[in-house]
Order: sequence, then C-alpha cells, then structure tokens
Amino acid sequence: MPPLFDPARRDAVARSVPSAAAAAIVHAFLERVQDYADAKVVEKRAARQAACGPAIAEAERKLADWDAFARFNRHTIGEIESGRLDGWLREIGAPGT
Repeated sequence: MPPLFDPARRDAVARSVPSAAAAAIVHAFLERVQDYADAKVVEKRAARQAACGPAIAEAERKLADWDAFARFNRHTIGEIESGRLDGWLREIGAPGT
C-alpha cells in the first residue's frame, strides 16, 4: 500500500480541506506525537539513570534531544489551541474557510 502523502498532490489535497478541519487533524496528530515524545523522555531519563562511565554523556544528549523535541511540540500544540497558527492553516486550507 503506498503512503497516504503524495507530494505531487499536496497542495490540491490541502486546499480541499476546510481550515478548521485541518486544525483539528494537525492537533490530533501532534497530540499523538506528544504522547510518543513524552514516553521517549521517560525512557531516556531511565537510560540516563542507568548509564555509567562514557555512556553518561551520550545518554544525556539523547535525553536533551527528546526533551527539547517534546517541549517544542507542546508549544506548537498550544499555538494551535490559542489560534496563533490560524493564519497558516487558512493559507494552506480550502479558500474562504
């Protein structure tokens, strides 16, 4: 089965979706991403606690990377919820929505 995303049809498909629907879809997707990122932070925090010697630095780097990603994603969710990204979603979505 081919991927759902088709770069050749991206603009046409995006413009067929009402902006409010696009916001809901993006928000739902980012909530799933947040759940995954939060789980990875917990996993990397445990790995950091278990690390010793030279592995500590690598474990800390991985934890910092996932923590930064989770914080950025959480921030993006907040911007969707506050309406700060509505302009972007209106530019991408169906005209007039």
